[in-house]
Amino acid sequence: NLPPAYTFVSDSEPFYHETMTYINNLKDAGIEVSIDIYPNESHAFDMLKPWKKVSRQAIQKFEEKFEYALQHYFKKQ
Repeated sequence: NLPPAYTFVSDSEPFYHETMTYINNLKDAGIEVSIDIYPNESHAFDMLKPWKKVSRQAIQKFEEKFEYALQHYFKKQ
């Protein structure tokens, strides 16, 4: 009964394969998963280079997914 998961990763970052394994394991467990893969960026590109267009896109998408999760998957206090 876990909520859907979302992440993003660059295809050239050191943890790309580990991230893909994690995503595939979630899928295999029946959890809805979405991932965005950004080409040719460094690890933590969104934090290290927040002025880049690709970073702003990644941050915006993450914030949209997080806001949706807050509204739909977190128990109200």
